[in-house]
Amino acid sequence: MKKMKRILCFFLVFALFFSASLTPAIEVKAATYPAWKQNDPRWGSLPLGKNGTMAAWGCKITTLAMLMVGAGVESESNFNPGVLRNRYTNAGYISYSSNVELDGNLSDSALTQTNSPNFYKVGSADYTYSSFSSIYSSINSLLNSGYHVEVRVDYNRHSVAVTRCSGGVVYINDPGYSKTTLNQWDGTIIRADYYKANGTTADTLPASGYNYPTTLTAGQTYSIYGTVSSAVSNISQLTVGVYNTLGQLVTGKTVYPNAKSYNIANVDAYVYFNNLTPGTYDYKAIATNASSNSTVINKRFTVVSTLTASGYNYPTSLPYGKAYSIYGTVTSSNSNITQLTIGVYNTSGTLVTGKTVYPNTRSYNIANVDAYVYFNKLARGTYYYKVIGTNASGTTTVINKQFTVY
Repeated sequence: MKKMKRILCFFLVFALFFSASLTPAIEVKAATYPAWKQNDPRWGSLPLGKNGTMAAWGCKITTLAMLMVGAGVESESNFNPGVLRNRYTNAGYISYSSNVELDGNLSDSALTQTNSPNFYKVGSADYTYSSFSSIYSSINSLLNSGYHVEVRVDYNRHSVAVTRCSGGVVYINDPGYSKTTLNQWDGTIIRADYYKANGTTADTLPASGYNYPTTLTAGQTYSIYGTVSSAVSNISQLTVGVYNTLGQLVTGKTVYPNAKSYNIANVDAYVYFNNLTPGTYDYKAIATNASSNSTVINKRFTVVSTLTASGYNYPTSLPYGKAYSIYGTVTSSNSNITQLTIGVYNTSGTLVTGKTVYPNTRSYNIANVDAYVYFNKLARGTYYYKVIGTNASGTTTVINKQFTVY
């Protein structure tokens, strides 16, 4: 770590230097990053620039070293942050300057694809004004795309290496502090620089050939299909199902495939779309492999009621003691109406006046119970005029209108 003025991070185009004798690219089965510290006595006292040391200013080099090993282009057996520092110094990529603003900086040519073909910077993502949830989504996407991610934190004064994302948490190896998650740096996160390791295979979790509902009628069945795959490691866990808007699983199943691919149709019998009540839901498939836990399908859909009301009236305000006549029609599209309650409820949800009938027909005339709803006997206050019906798809409030008696 070093002072912000001594890092020209926003102007670096980063690319790692490797000589012709560097370790050849290796295929990575799952990224495992060493937890190195910049002040490790093996390299902490090494000079960095004219006035600095690795212990004081070496957060970036230590972070890059961890990412290289995780990417599989270097091995812990013969590589560490000190080796990388020496490599950069010998290649002339570390500045030596009497200007404290420039001293110890890493050259912008150190991480270009030309100079560092096995491990190079692809781009940056600016998080200066981002919420942590959006930062999480961005970094998770970068990891799933096969990139290795350095994050600038502490208002651009420090670098950390991202190791994985899971459940809203971004896990890191921090070379200068004991922090283990990026969440602990929330509010000071500036950007992510992401790198490509040439010849490595990203352990992605794509979903393909899948279907999803957009609108369903309550009680309607729906069959799902598709394939979830893992590029390198096996899928260790997969949850397929329907979640409510609070993120809670309503219906679905978790399986443990231990395979490179899984047929979603295998859990179709465990996802009961026909049991969903009217509302908004998310159909999701959430998969885990050796590299990440990812939501690979996330599609919002709605369930609409098969019970509807039409041509009805309702009060908005009534004088105390005044009668009011109701009318309208309740219709069921797919089965008989087995029960219907029409009446006035108080603000506590208690029926004050009304009647429950059992039509066993596809439609019902609300006027049939008008004589049983005594608006003229209501005390002054706030009420709700409701019509609540039940059919084979469930129970639905088809009319719910607030009014006052004054």
